[in-house]
Amino acid sequence: MSQSSVTLWKEHLVNEWKDLGIPKFLEQIGVNFEINFMQPLANTSQTENYYRNHNWIHMENIATPFGVLHLCPKLIEKEQVFWEEWFLLEDGIHHHVLSNQPFPSEEGVWRPELSDTDHPKIVLNHSWHYQIDQNLQPVGFR
Repeated sequence: MSQSSVTLWKEHLVNEWKDLGIPKFLEQIGVNFEINFMQPLANTSQTENYYRNHNWIHMENIATPFGVLHLCPKLIEKEQVFWEEWFLLEDGIHHHVLSNQPFPSEEGVWRPELSDTDHPKIVLNHSWHYQIDQNLQPVGFR
């Protein structure tokens, strides 16, 4: 894959982040966008977008005035997929990493009900193995 095509997917992703207002949202909740998103993206050796089958979604949430940034899969089938979310609560900034299958650093399992209105519809009614991640960078760029 050529260097220009690698650069192109990164440019498209940055444009998507800007169009969705993600830099401003992250600033509001105290996450440094440059350090936690831009630098890892610039430094990743990925030759294509790790998140090409995911959607970036900023949603309102009753637990936090700024809402939640979700990075959720477009489709959930039998293979392992990851979902990430960033938000601010009274006890600080949260970055949760969730998967539809067990993973080594998981801390528990949670299942959002179909009636849940605080999470993307695609993730509802599935069991999610989760980790409360202290690292605020998207997992796919580490």
